Amino acid sequence: MLFTGRSKPLPHLAEYLDHAIRDRPSNFSDVPWALAGLGFAAGGVTWAVATLFGGEAATWQVFASAVGLWWIGAGGFWVWKRSNTPMTEEATAQQRLRLEAYQIVRRLHASKEKRRLHRDLSDSVSSLLEECARSWARAHEALESAFWRNPNLPLHWQSLRDHAGVAVDQAMREVLVILSNAVPEEPGKWRIDEVVEEFLGKKVFAGQAGEDRMPMTFDPARQLAEKLKMLASEVESATRDVAKDEAIASQFSSGPALDLCLGELRQIQQAEEELRQNQ
Repeated sequence: MLFTGRSKPLPHLAEYLDHAIRDRPSNFSDVPWALAGLGFAAGGVTWAVATLFGGEAATWQVFASAVGLWWIGAGGFWVWKRSNTPMTEEATAQQRLRLEAYQIVRRLHASKEKRRLHRDLSDSVSSLLEECARSWARAHEALESAFWRNPNLPLHWQSLRDHAGVAVDQAMREVLVILSNAVPEEPGKWRIDEVVEEFLGKKVFAGQAGEDRMPMTFDPARQLAEKLKMLASEVESATRDVAKDEAIASQFSSGPALDLCLGELRQIQQAEEELRQNQ
C-alpha cells in the first residue's frame, strides 16, 4: 500500500508513456536482412522436407529445388532493393528522431513502472514534461472526436487533422530528445528518506526528493512546450469550428428532433395545466 499510485503527480506523462511505449519504431535497416534470412531458411526447410517425405521421386526434388530457389531469390532481391532505395533526408531525420525519442520513452517508462517517475526527474523537468504531455493529450483527444473522424469531413479539414496529429507527435519526441540528459539511464533505488517522505506525503529532507536540477537545454524545451500548448488550444478551437461545418453538422441531426419533442411535451403540459385550472 505504501507505493500505490505514486506516479499520480504526473498523470498525463504516465498516460503518454503508456501510449508511446507501444508505438515502437522499426529500424528499417534491419528489415531486408531479416527477410532475406527468412527466405534462405524457408528455402532450406522446403527442400529438406520435400526430400525427406518425397523419397527419391525426381518430381519432388525438382519441386523442392524450385521453391527453395524462389525463396532465396526473393530474399536476395529484397536486400538489393532496399540497399538501392535510399530514404530521403527528411525521412531519415524523422526516423532518427523516432528512434532516439523511443529510447528516452523506455527509460522514463522504466521509472514509471518502478513508481519513481516523480523521483528520478527534477521538479523543473517533470513539470515541463507533464505540461507537454497534457497538451499532447488535449490535441489528440480533440482530433479523435467523431467530428474529425467523420468520413464526409471536407478535404481542408482532413489536411489540418493529419498535419496537426503529426506535429504534436513530433513536438513531444523533440522535447524528449532535448531533455534526454535530464533522464536517468536506469531507475533509481529507493532510499530510507524517500520512503519516509512517500509515507508522509511531503518533503521532509532537504536536497533529496524534488531537488531542482535544471538542464542547460531547458529553455529550448520550454519554448517548444509553449508552442505545443498553443497548438493544442488551436486544435480545440478548430474542433468547435468543424462541429459547425454544414457538411458535418448535417450528420448529427438529433438536435432538431429533440427540440421538436421538447416543444410537444411543453404543449401537452401547458394544455393539462389549463384543463386543471378550468375544472
